[in-house]
Amino acid sequence: SGVGAGGTALIGGNWQGKGPDQNATAAYVGKDATINADAVGVGDGGKVVVWADKQTSFLGNIFARGGASGGNGGAVEVSGKQHLSFNGAVDTTAANGKRGTLLLDPTDVNIVTGGTEDLIGTTNSDADANTYAFSESDGVSPSNIDPTTIVSLLNSSDVTIQATNDITVSNDIDASANT
Repeated sequence: SGVGAGGTALIGGNWQGKGPDQNATAAYVGKDATINADAVGVGDGGKVVVWADKQTSFLGNIFARGGASGGNGGAVEVSGKQHLSFNGAVDTTAANGKRGTLLLDPTDVNIVTGGTEDLIGTTNSDADANTYAFSESDGVSPSNIDPTTIVSLLNSSDVTIQATNDITVSNDIDASANT
């Protein structure tokens, strides 16, 4: 976080894996991890990228909020180029400006009830989930996300879901109750 503007946190690569930075093959952000790129006072929130060329598992929290006295929310991308397991929170709100954006963009996406991906194939509360963070996916299967996760994210960010191949919406995304 910064006084004039939020900072930049690049974890595993740059925006959509582009740029001069070497990309990670896999990225994991645990449930107790928090990444802050807030603006303090007046300024725009920062840029946060969690990227991997194959698989990203994200369970943590990202803050890229605009300054309390002015400024817009930041830009966040959480992506696995081939596969994304997303069950975290992102906040790009701005008290006195426009809220920021969240981009999720793996190869294929299924929006399906119960779509929160488990790390090892049983439950999300597995004690040894960190040990097997990348074992569930073959790296090419569709990334599943629950519609309620999207609705929750829409409370604090403008969300873009894009895919290199297909986006399949199997269940309704109803954000009509959101403020």
